[in-house]
Formats: sequence, structure tokens, C-alpha cells
Amino acid sequence: MYEKIEQLLDDETKGNDYTVVMGDFNAVVGEGKEYGYVGHYGMGYGNNHGQMLVDFCKKKKNVYR
Repeated sequence: MYEKIEQLLDDETKGNDYTVVMGDFNAVVGEGKEYGYVGHYGMGYGNNHGQMLVDFCKKKKNVYR
């Protein structure tokens, strides 16, 4: 799924566009703060889907601004 989102972003995003990706990713990022990706107010423990979402955000942070 993340590959499809990445491809759409690559194909459709231009210049200074702002893009918001929303959906139910079944992602739980959990407690703790990963600077710039996860805020202070997560709850519980993360799951695999949450880690995939955080990894995707880390990968794309400097690409899509």
C-alpha cells in the first residue's frame, strides 16, 4: 500500500503543492516521541502498522514539503 501511495505522490505532486494523505492505516504509533514524526500524546504500545507509517513519514519528510 505504501508503494502505491508513494507512486501517486511522485506522479501527482508538483512544485509547492501541499498534500494530505488520510486513511485508516490500522496504525498505532504508541507512546513516546520521535522528533518530527510522532508527538507527545500517543497511547499504549505501537504495532507493526504504526512502525510502517512512521518509517514512511521518515522516508518522505525531506522529499514532500
